[in-house]
Amino acid sequence: MKEANKNHPAGAPTFAKGEGEHANDIVATYSDGTTYYVPLNDVTKYAR
Repeated sequence: MKEANKNHPAGAPTFAKGEGEHANDIVATYSDGTTYYVPLNDVTKYAR
């Protein structure tokens, strides 16, 4: 994910915790409106 952020034309995204059906996801939102849902399990796995 870090690599993708570096090369994304809109720069680094903001992160928020997902809600509803995405309650177990982290939402990455770029300034151009692109949104990615990243499963929380994936985030914690790579953060360690």
